[in-house]
Amino acid sequence: MEVQVREYNLHIKEMLTHGLRSSDRTGRGSPFLTECKFVKSMEEGLRSGLDITRPFASAKYNTFPFPQLLRGKAITLLANESSIEEVDESGSSWSTSDINTYDAYNETTRRDIEAGGVWHMVDFFDTWFLLNGECVVYKTHHIGMVAGESDRVFVLDEVEINTGCASRGRVLFGGFNPEAYWTDAWKTIWDGYAAAFNFNIDNDMPIGKNFVMWSTIGGGDVLNLFHADKATDGLISSDTSRSTADALFMDYYKRNEAGLLPLPWQGTVQVLKPLGKGVMAYSESGSGLFMPVMEPIPTYSFQKILDIGVPDRGAVGGDENIHIFIDTGGKLWTISTDYAPKLLDYSEFLIPLLGQPIVISYGSQMNTFYISGKDEDNNNYTYTLTKNGLSRTPQHITSTCFADGALLGVFKTPISTEVVVVTDILDFDIRDLKLITTVELGIEVEEGAEVYVAVDYKYAKDLGFTRSDWVPVNREGFARVQKAGIEFRLCIKCSTYIDLKIDYANVKWQLIGKRTIRGAYGTETRV
Repeated sequence: MEVQVREYNLHIKEMLTHGLRSSDRTGRGSPFLTECKFVKSMEEGLRSGLDITRPFASAKYNTFPFPQLLRGKAITLLANESSIEEVDESGSSWSTSDINTYDAYNETTRRDIEAGGVWHMVDFFDTWFLLNGECVVYKTHHIGMVAGESDRVFVLDEVEINTGCASRGRVLFGGFNPEAYWTDAWKTIWDGYAAAFNFNIDNDMPIGKNFVMWSTIGGGDVLNLFHADKATDGLISSDTSRSTADALFMDYYKRNEAGLLPLPWQGTVQVLKPLGKGVMAYSESGSGLFMPVMEPIPTYSFQKILDIGVPDRGAVGGDENIHIFIDTGGKLWTISTDYAPKLLDYSEFLIPLLGQPIVISYGSQMNTFYISGKDEDNNNYTYTLTKNGLSRTPQHITSTCFADGALLGVFKTPISTEVVVVTDILDFDIRDLKLITTVELGIEVEEGAEVYVAVDYKYAKDLGFTRSDWVPVNREGFARVQKAGIEFRLCIKCSTYIDLKIDYANVKWQLIGKRTIRGAYGTETRV
């Protein structure tokens, strides 16, 4: 008499909507994926992850992480490694024009931009600063105010600043090079104070990598750092007869409206970024909050938030409502206006990006973050983070902005369009030998696309997984696998991500081991 083995069904839906697992410590049967390449986890299932549209007629991507599209309150810039372009948004496709840069200390002489890292923009409406860690590029109106000339864009590297931002009428700078902070003109001023008042002042006073400075409200003194003469006499004054005692910048310092503060960690300040009413400062060794206060005078207070730092100047992203950041151990965190950081982790996928430039962009209208970087073998990775979890997108993104009703940006797409999805460990809550017989996919894909399934399998928990041959999926979404094991992972492969939708998978299986049978088993499991 022929004995029929009962067949069971595992319905996989939740795994496809939750994206990559947050930790490799998740248990068997956890509703997550271990690989999610070139598709995005959404509430409906897996979908094509092409979120970003190019605003330009042709691709502008150069060498990652450049160029960066920086859309300010009054101007849009395309910032390359050593050049800046102004963006004209008026046409159906945006166009760009080169911006000439001039020496900040010889204002009619052209000067090139020194190449550096990811650009940080200090957006003060039609006044702006760009910082790449090696030089400062800025545009203000002081030339027009003094001489009635056309405004120009200046560059300097005599003062090196790692990061900066604008917040509630002030400019904040942080992460200074102690060897490139005080200009020769400033050293002359400090020598004058020492001589006039018999002060023991060292004109090489160390203002270091862990310092943050902030301007007065309105930012009128922000050029003081670069131009000692403007600090003494003012932007538009022609009076050069002021004595050391009545220099204008001393008024700021006496009132404590402008300030300079070392963070309580030794590491370099990597990122300054507004959050809520304050400004988050992320350094190599810790993160904290600058919060404006009104009493006894308008200035900032500082609060330590986390004794964990960030590894890179691009490892923080977000807007004034929410930030995410990668710490020096590769773990992902989020922090919002309650200023209570929450650990998300995902270090399994982000650790390979450490040691290379990282860029985190944010599409606030879609509530989606884009984490881009490279591994040590120069392979491109961009992960999307949504409320549904983490996935990997084919678009390698340098920057994004929202305009004209769409999320726009600069990105590169890979030559390969192949999608790969792998679940976390499946053992059907039974530790005996099982046989996976068939797989059914609820899938839609463009005509001519090739779809395959395979299973990773092993016969003992202390063994590594072996991947079966890839089996073609027919037009109805059906494939016969026939693979035995104790633990499995379902693998799905598609030749293209274009118009791809995967709603669910049904895994048919049989219990072929006899060691654990003590009664009847259920007919369906859902993960």
